[in-house]
Amino acid sequence: MSMISFEEYLENIPEIHFWDNKWRTGGFQKHHLSTIASVVKEHTKNERLRIIETGAGNTTITFLFLNPQAMISICPDPKLKERIFEYCNNNAISTNALDIRLHRSEIEFPKIALTQRGGNDNDKFDVALLDGGHGWPTVFVDFCYSNMILRKGGLLLIDDIQLYPVKELVRLLHEQPEYEFVREIQKLWIWKKTVDAEFLPQEALEPYLRRMTEKEKADGNEWTI
Repeated sequence: MSMISFEEYLENIPEIHFWDNKWRTGGFQKHHLSTIASVVKEHTKNERLRIIETGAGNTTITFLFLNPQAMISICPDPKLKERIFEYCNNNAISTNALDIRLHRSEIEFPKIALTQRGGNDNDKFDVALLDGGHGWPTVFVDFCYSNMILRKGGLLLIDDIQLYPVKELVRLLHEQPEYEFVREIQKLWIWKKTVDAEFLPQEALEPYLRRMTEKEKADGNEWTI
């Protein structure tokens, strides 16, 4: 069996998600997935491409077309894992690099980060997609650990910015010099990490937080919620 091409895949994206009594392709359509693939190829020249994502689905399959050296998906849904592997096996898409962790990201991400940090730079990740839990505090927990293991020059992709907790993270990063804005794909925004640092600086060096703190003071809300 010959491997399906990426173009063939995009013309018939599999419905591997099920909610509201309907099978769905997920939150990403053809233009999202094709742009994600092109941006990753453009900005990552590492032959040992390492990718990590929270959530799984058609982004997972899209990333596999990029022939990563390592691909970790953090997703607590065993049925979805089965469907991803079944689709890949039926279409001769290699899953040798794929490691799907069946846990919540708040549990699994710290384990991954603590084994990667302080090691060889080759162990860091080139791409991190945050598309798992979107509520407080999960989205910031996921960012904290993905930032820790993302290499300088690596790409950070954040999905569903229409949701308030995600939008707050986006507002923070959009003013943060440690991240350079790369591309907007409607609900998904992409940044490039510009520093070799595991953490953002203290709040005094976070422009968005400093500005919002000053606004609260000016509005007389310093001691109120």
